[in-house]
Amino acid sequence: MKKVKYILIILIFVLGLAGGNYYYNIFLKTNTKFNKDYIFLHIPTSSDQNQLLDSLKNYLTDIPNFIEAAGYKGYLDNIKPGRFKIKNGNNNTEIINSLRSQNIPLKVTFNNIETLNQLFGHISLKIEADNRVFPISNQSQSIIDCLVGTAESLGVRIWTECQVDHIDKQERGFLLGLNNGHEHVADKLVLATGSSRSGYEWARALGHEIINPVPSLFTFKVQDTDLHALSGLALDHAEVYIKGLAKKPLKQSGPVLVTHWGLSGPAIIKLSAWHARELHERDYHVEVVVNTLPGMSDEAVAEAIANYRDQHPLKVVADRPVFEAIPKRLWRYLIKRCDIDESLQWERIRKRDTQKMVDELHRSTHEVCGKGVFKEEFVTAGGVRVDEVDLKTMQSKICPGLHIVGELLNMDGITGGFNFQNAWSSGYLAGNA
Repeated sequence: MKKVKYILIILIFVLGLAGGNYYYNIFLKTNTKFNKDYIFLHIPTSSDQNQLLDSLKNYLTDIPNFIEAAGYKGYLDNIKPGRFKIKNGNNNTEIINSLRSQNIPLKVTFNNIETLNQLFGHISLKIEADNRVFPISNQSQSIIDCLVGTAESLGVRIWTECQVDHIDKQERGFLLGLNNGHEHVADKLVLATGSSRSGYEWARALGHEIINPVPSLFTFKVQDTDLHALSGLALDHAEVYIKGLAKKPLKQSGPVLVTHWGLSGPAIIKLSAWHARELHERDYHVEVVVNTLPGMSDEAVAEAIANYRDQHPLKVVADRPVFEAIPKRLWRYLIKRCDIDESLQWERIRKRDTQKMVDELHRSTHEVCGKGVFKEEFVTAGGVRVDEVDLKTMQSKICPGLHIVGELLNMDGITGGFNFQNAWSSGYLAGNA
């Protein structure tokens, strides 16, 4: 009897040690492998488990243990987007707690507003993982309302229902003539006319050279009725580039949206900004390549397809995507582009068919036949030469007293608030000159 009792005690002790060791390894053991004191992890909106783990793989020692801990804590069912701080030496519990509740705001300057937390009092914002900042309303009118309200509160007078007819440089200052017959004299003049044609004409009349403006930030028109039928479908993370523009393509990544005219979304719009002038020169007739699985090599994709075929030989190829990141409707579209019969079973898929799938998943090529209209082309590449302006004060080097800011300059950014930042920062410099 005593022997049995001792055996039970030893067994409980061993199980306790095993359980304690398991708990320590999963929840309490250090699980970081970077050398810095901390890193910032960016998680895009609508990220799934695979995208999260892809972001973490360069920073964590043991991904399987993290998955197990995150599963126990229910984190994988509620992945939050944002910018999160992970400290060197953190264990899985600390990492998960940080990812749950410690979204780190970006520091920006907005007049006397220095952080996004302060700006939240004026505009409800959302921050994407690549630092793009948008109003929650997704309407630029929210920014306009904030600016107009701030101007009114500071006593700034705004004339409406009239236009500037002409600007004359005088010995001291400027004379502005309005189309209602009124005139105004100013010691200094700030041109903040955006991409308006009249702004370019006034700047040219005052001695500046204008680099021919061309549209930037636009979507791509694609003549493909099968693609148009997928309108509304979105890929959370894809990679795009334009074929044939350079030996090493300039790739952009991010969400891609299928529309009833072609392709849109942040990745496409960023691509249009980087190639604005080249696309204009080609009359917007180019080939755009979409990589739907940028985190996987050709070999990994081919292996996943082969494994799925071996495991499900009697299933129909077009019925279900092999990869979670690929929506079902897009999978059917890509299978059709591979010239594979939609009723074909996996057991009949050959090596050449697998290669076609890999090519379509990684290098789906679409002929662009024009640019979509992004409301109006409010962002352009081109304008007043930057070297004709003192960038510390935004004052013209050619016409003293004249300051040129924002989109009127040959300066444009990608989508996500960067052009607003250019406008605000250059305006701030001019206003304090």
